[in-house]
Amino acid sequence: MKLALALVSLLLLGCARPWTRPNTTEQELQRDRYECERDMKAVGGESFFFERCMFSRGYSEAW
Repeated sequence: MKLALALVSLLLLGCARPWTRPNTTEQELQRDRYECERDMKAVGGESFFFERCMFSRGYSEAW
């Protein structure tokens, strides 16, 4: 079960969109991503919640 969860997480990271915010370190970005992902999972895993969380922290999607 843990292996399956790890594989799904890796697949999702491969599909993840890059996020950007001026004057943000990689550590800050990783912390914010982790916290938004944690909160998203707490409310049932709805991806729009993750996006709203990142937007609320001042990030925008980098294409």
